[in-house]
This record gives sequence, C-alpha cells and structure tokens, in this order.
Amino acid sequence: GAWRRHLLDDPKISCSDQATTIIAELAAAHCLSSIHNLLRWLQDIGNHVQVPSVDDETLLSLVVRCRGMMGKDIHINFMIMINFMTLVCKCQSIRLKTGLHLKGIYENEVKDRPSETKVTYRTFLEWHATGSKFIAIACGGSIYALVLISGLGLRVSITSMVGTTHLHLADMLQSPPKDSPQRKLILEHIVPTITHMHLSYPFSMTSMFSHALIERFSISKDIDCTDFSASDRFFDAIIQNDLHRLPLHTVNHSELYGGLNAPTDIQPWLLEKEGIHTNHGQVIPYISQDLQQHRCIYGTISKVYGELFEWVRQLMENYLQEEFEMLMEVASVLPGNALPPVILFISLMININVRTKAHRDSGNWHLCLVIPIGHFEGGALCLLENGLV
Repeated sequence: GAWRRHLLDDPKISCSDQATTIIAELAAAHCLSSIHNLLRWLQDIGNHVQVPSVDDETLLSLVVRCRGMMGKDIHINFMIMINFMTLVCKCQSIRLKTGLHLKGIYENEVKDRPSETKVTYRTFLEWHATGSKFIAIACGGSIYALVLISGLGLRVSITSMVGTTHLHLADMLQSPPKDSPQRKLILEHIVPTITHMHLSYPFSMTSMFSHALIERFSISKDIDCTDFSASDRFFDAIIQNDLHRLPLHTVNHSELYGGLNAPTDIQPWLLEKEGIHTNHGQVIPYISQDLQQHRCIYGTISKVYGELFEWVRQLMENYLQEEFEMLMEVASVLPGNALPPVILFISLMININVRTKAHRDSGNWHLCLVIPIGHFEGGALCLLENGLV
C-alpha cells in the first residue's frame, strides 16, 4: 500500500513527559509576553556571537573553540552566582540602613530606570531568591562548593530548587547525617576535594565582593576564602530566615536549649530525644509530599503560568493595597528567602477535575484566590457570602 503519516492520536506515537514539559515552557516565551523580553535575548546573543575568522575551519579548530567556550561557561556560571549573591548582600545592607523590605528597595533603587536597563519586580525577586540559595550553599560548603557547582554545570539545578531544599543541601554539607551514604560521599570525596582546591588555588573575598560589603558583614577588611571560619562569618551574616547555623565544635546545647548531656556534634535543629517526635518545621512553611514527588510538574506550572501570576500580583497591588502589603509581609520571611510562584501567596494548590461540597478551608489567612483553568460549557459562578448563587 501507499505510505502515509501516522495519525497524531496513534497510541504507538508518544511524547515523553520531559519533551512535553520543554514544549510547554518554550510556548510560555511568546512574542506578547509581559515577563520575557525576547528582543533583549536576541540583542544579548548578537552582541556576543563569535564569527569564525576563516570560512573553512578544521575540526581541530572547532574542538579547541568548544574547549575554550566550556572554560568560559564555568567562569560565567561562577560569576553569575557571585553577582546574585552580591545583590542579596546589597539589598540587606540597604534594608539595615533604611528599614525597607524588598518591595520598597525595588521601588527606590531599581524601578524607575531607562527601558534598556529596566528589570521587572518579579525578576528582581527571582534574582534575590537565587542569590540566597547560593549564599546558603556557601555557608554549608564554602565558596569552593560553588566552584564545583560551576564546573559540573549544576547552577540551573540549584536555581530551580523549591522551598527549603537548598537549606537542606547546605545543612547536609555542613553536618552530614551519621551512618548515611551522603556522609560517606561528603567526608571521603567532597571535603577532601574542597580542601585540595583551597590549598592549590586560594581565593580572596575581595576578588569577588566589594570592600564595603565585606566590612559591612564581617569583622575583617579582607577575608581569605581558605579561612573557612572567617568565610562562614561573612555568609552567616546574611539574613536567610532560617535557624542560624552554629559552629559544630563550639555549641553548648545544654546552655542553649536546656538539653542536659545533649551531644555537641549535632546541629540543634537535627536533635531529638528517643521516644519523642520533634517536628522542627511544624510551624513554618514546608514542601508538601505531592510537590516533592512532582517537582517537574510544579516547575513547569510556575513557568507556563508565570505571566498569569504576575498579572494577579499587579491586580492585587493596584486594587487591594492593604491586603497586598499584609500578604507580602508574610511572603518576605519564608525560610531561605524562598520565592513562591504566585508572589504574595505562600502556597499553591492544583485541583484537577475535583468536585467538593461547599466548604471553607481552615488554614487560609485573610484571602484565598481561586482561578479556574480550562474550556467550560454551562455552569455558573456561585459566591455564597455575596448572595451570588
């Protein structure tokens, strides 16, 4: 018979979840997007594209150039992290001087700038949250942990971490759990590697951060990155909205928490007594089990609906200013300076084809936003409190 193309709905033709995710995220960056500037992307690439010096290049010359670009990629990844970390430090410096939160800092320092350098509030918050993640990891594994992240191409993976995952990573690097496979990897591989790096190629903080910031957040004018205790003091001074990390060998838990004979080689938030369940995250926001199991879906939803979420934020700020300010106060103190996808709401729930009885959620505070998404026929909007039934 004649050849023909498979039908699109043929079950033998399938698209992987990962490919479907990429398609959805690519579609989010459309020409009319209010949060993605495609023209700026083109201009940035056009300004840095390298034109081959000769028309007919040898394979060897291409291999050499690829190797050179890989080196630049490591350097660029590292400097991107340092710049985001510096942004967080600068914001905290301004906050300590003025008492302003991030919204006020953005409006005073960033908002009214020329169009070619303009940055949206959402982007500013994303950069701040990203810088906070790298600061937390530097607290746990020193600046040399960021070198490993750069070389292994893990910067984007760290950036996409949600909730307090980056804090857990930092805690594990600093206090690896006993009798765990992670402890063996950290103590036998990561720690010796970091030690070798700082002995072979010592860094100075002044080569990465300004003198003013170093003096602001440390007791020394110049910090050698090989001095881990001094480095830790610098990074620990940055507000992470997290339980403060204490040096492992100087903690007196019995004095701090009344824990008689408490071990001194375990961080306080990792301690519990036998027979007693201790939930240290009981009264703070945490990552739900569903989110942990479906991180990819969560990340895709955050990107695909990013423009909708920004529209919601702007509406709230313009028409419900008092409620907006109250919710932003809560969102500003999330652990690890985490940034929720719907800025000002600290939680996001997706219900798919769910039908429930009329009810009021007991855990909601002040406002709850419901957005129906899909193609609907019939039905109506019912608001019992307003008499719209």
